[in-house]
Amino acid sequence: MRPLPAAASSRKGKALVALIGVATLVVLPIVLGLSLMRMWHADLTVPLDYTGGDAVWQMTLTKMVLDSGWVLVNPFLGAPGISNWHNNPAAQTSAIHSILMWLLGRVVHDPVAVQQVYWVLNFSLITITSFVACRMIGIARWVSICVGLVFAFTTFRFLALMYSYLANYFVIPLALVPAVWTLVGRFAQAPQGAGTAWGFLRDMLLSRTFLVCLPIIVLAGSTDGYFAFFTLITLGFAIGVRGLMGDLLRPASLVAPVALAGLLMVVVLTLMAPLREYQRTHPEEFAPGGIVNTSLIKHPHEAEIYSTSLKAMFAPTSGHPIMALRRLGARMMETIDLNRRFPMLPWVPLGMLGSLLFVGMLGYIAVAMSRTGAWPVRPGAEAGQDAAIRSALGAVSSLALFVFLAAITGGIGTLIAMGYPTIRAYDRITLFLSFLLYAGGGLGLTLYLRGASRRARMLCGWIVPAVTLLAILDQFPHGIQRRDPVPQANFRAERDFVQAVEATLPPGTMVFQYPHSQYLTNNRYYGWGSFAHIRLYMHSRGLRWSNGASRNSPVDDWHIRMSQLPIQQIAAEMSGVGFRGIVVDRAFLPLAEYADIAATLTALTGQPPREDSLGRLSFWPLPDPGYRLSYDAAYRTPVRLVVTDPAALRGPWFTSRIDAAAVARLLAASPTRPLVIERAAQPEVFFDTMAIDRGFGAAHIVPITDMRGDLLCGPDTRGPLSVSRDSLTVTIRNRSDFDWRFNTGGAPLRIGMRELSAPDGSRLRWDGGFRAPGTQYVPRGRSTDVRFPLAGLDLRSGVPDGTPEVIASFALVQEGHAWFSQDLGNAECRVALVP
Repeated sequence: MRPLPAAASSRKGKALVALIGVATLVVLPIVLGLSLMRMWHADLTVPLDYTGGDAVWQMTLTKMVLDSGWVLVNPFLGAPGISNWHNNPAAQTSAIHSILMWLLGRVVHDPVAVQQVYWVLNFSLITITSFVACRMIGIARWVSICVGLVFAFTTFRFLALMYSYLANYFVIPLALVPAVWTLVGRFAQAPQGAGTAWGFLRDMLLSRTFLVCLPIIVLAGSTDGYFAFFTLITLGFAIGVRGLMGDLLRPASLVAPVALAGLLMVVVLTLMAPLREYQRTHPEEFAPGGIVNTSLIKHPHEAEIYSTSLKAMFAPTSGHPIMALRRLGARMMETIDLNRRFPMLPWVPLGMLGSLLFVGMLGYIAVAMSRTGAWPVRPGAEAGQDAAIRSALGAVSSLALFVFLAAITGGIGTLIAMGYPTIRAYDRITLFLSFLLYAGGGLGLTLYLRGASRRARMLCGWIVPAVTLLAILDQFPHGIQRRDPVPQANFRAERDFVQAVEATLPPGTMVFQYPHSQYLTNNRYYGWGSFAHIRLYMHSRGLRWSNGASRNSPVDDWHIRMSQLPIQQIAAEMSGVGFRGIVVDRAFLPLAEYADIAATLTALTGQPPREDSLGRLSFWPLPDPGYRLSYDAAYRTPVRLVVTDPAALRGPWFTSRIDAAAVARLLAASPTRPLVIERAAQPEVFFDTMAIDRGFGAAHIVPITDMRGDLLCGPDTRGPLSVSRDSLTVTIRNRSDFDWRFNTGGAPLRIGMRELSAPDGSRLRWDGGFRAPGTQYVPRGRSTDVRFPLAGLDLRSGVPDGTPEVIASFALVQEGHAWFSQDLGNAECRVALVP
């Protein structure tokens, strides 16, 4: 066989090297990630993290992208309306991720699998962008690959794997390139032959350097709001340093980086425009009654909570494979938290390699300044590759020090938050620091290799990959690959349950979820900020769910009012507007409450519940009640009633929003079926829903005289009661035109202790603060007995020592408004009490 010509052999050798490089950048990260996480045989349709909170929120957003094409409007949540999620900009400003996952969804159809496959693919994507960024600032090719591998396997990636945005930070390496190029003076090189200022500007903006930065800036501005802001402040720092180094005297050299900073802000503001417009046209959702929703307000001090420290950066991860280092990391974090009200989250530790490079960075700056007496960033582009690498090393070191000062508690970031508190999680900028440290190490190694002997280069060829592998293992949190079987079992059981329910219902059917909960509220069932109330949506394809509407939206306010009704009436109201099933989330209900609800719904529907295999969910079908009630756009007033079955008026499924007697008269007078009754034509048929819901604590009851009823002492008040041992029974009779629900809403109705008096009639205390517990429901025209313990009543404060007994007056009160003891018929229950 003839030997190949030298040129052909050279081409084959280059092709082989290129193939190896591609395999290292694309295949190796995925293989390594799957191996570390033990995902070779994992079911990717079951989430690795299903512990609630942001994990459910993120998977919901991913499903929204696949279902509706974007993350702002979801027709499957908030039934009978739709969900508008315009109150959280995180998903909107992470547009590139949504686009990429939408494309991935054309191949992988399950939303959970889409999110997790995307997370795995980002091992390669981060490695590739890191490699490209390293090459752009002058790092050797194989060293760039090592930098990319280490940066793709930070501890943060594994701790934040529930996020599709933060954990997939492929934009960060590229986003730092414009700042590095600005510091090394790439934009300060005046184009030749411009002649005029306009010609100079034209050549500057059409230069290769500027054109390369344009897509980088657009990518940075549309990948994550936090990362976009961090890109802006690093670029701003670079512009400021160049200005102090003399570019203020030649401002044309700052045109390009300033234009890039402006473009970044334009991209972010453009993405935010739909949110701002929605906020402008729906002010009641963001500031009901003119009062801004406090959960949406960011405060400057929160940046102190979400910042980090050098100790936290240096601390080994709590899942470090070496037990001694694991204990050391736990001890370091413990000593930090002892002096804090809120624990510091060690999300982005630097790892051992990053910590060593941080110390090396400080040493490099100190040595460079001691030798030259100046900061190690040259005022202009230097000739020669070695000089360019040294300049880039100085730029990277300067940026690293700035980012460190922005990340730490009490640092630059927290100072920025004094004027712009919207961005608060400055611990996330530590990811920028990690890449800068790896890139600085790569530049230093590249500079060393250029002057090293062949033997030294060969030795580095073995040592550096070994260090890369050790750094990856050092950053990997030990034990995270051991999936907790309980959450995954819950997920599978819920998926099977929802799919079984969906098989019995037509597409587009509305299913009511009990209990109701809002986003960013301290719900008494789900707790603060939980997304567990919308998790069933992840398992369905065409069902519409009641939870998940935007907070303070008309349909969400309607759900709040409906949720204060008894479960039997809730079922009737929901069936009347078109819901054909009700799911009770018994995993979050007290056992006694669920037992009462289950008994009521089983008796009402005549069917036992369908339950999931773990007994966390129960489903009852709701019948067609023989009528359909429609509300106005504000979900405050019923505007149309369509009656198909006159017998519905006499059954338990008829709505309390309609006058059944008036409907019966219309049915008797008209042979038309179905009978369509419009509020505009027959207003007497429709009750004023805001009037009949006045007793739910949503607003003050005015005039006070509309509150009519009785509060009577029970039979246990014939003798003195002990506040330490006894309970009190009172009978509440509602003679108002609206229903009463106690201890709900922002202005709740309650049973309170109005005053304490001595036997001689002298007043001892006006209001001891006692309020009876419970959310009792008293429909208009009905009465109920309420029994509550007296243990919360204080008989010591304001009562003279030796007083044998006192007289307590119990009455109805609406907090922040009025006592109703003088307006009700039998207004008070007066009881003799002893300690």
